[in-house]
Amino acid sequence: MIPEVIVTPLVTHSDDRGWFREIVRLSTLTECKILHGRSNPGQLSWTLTHPGVIKAFHLHERQDDVFCCVAGAIQLALVDLRGVRLEDYRDALGLDFHYGEGGMVRRSRPTFPDERIQTVFLSADDPKAVVVPAGVAHGLRVLGNTPA
Repeated sequence: MIPEVIVTPLVTHSDDRGWFREIVRLSTLTECKILHGRSNPGQLSWTLTHPGVIKAFHLHERQDDVFCCVAGAIQLALVDLRGVRLEDYRDALGLDFHYGEGGMVRRSRPTFPDERIQTVFLSADDPKAVVVPAGVAHGLRVLGNTPA
């Protein structure tokens, strides 16, 4: 587990009209210092990615991200680059991963120890939010045959 990466189950409130799910409450994130005491979380975004697509790796130096999956399922890969020299990012992001039956597997060149690598599975059926702190590279892969 990467320090300061927070995985939180999302609560769904259902009735005969449908359901409501709160993904993020900015005041709570700030009060709990989940966003490391910053009162401005940066941005709220929504992306749709097609089956078989891998989007990797992306990094913010001063912005935390909060991920959730509202449709389909994804595998979120995280690599902790905090404390890594900027000129080392290129090699760090070139980690040699492949996806096998058991999920993401490192082929060779173990650039980082396991405690700097984390995988989180997110889906619409098992709602969770993941806080990814600044300095942690992240990428995702769509699982299954539907967009996520």
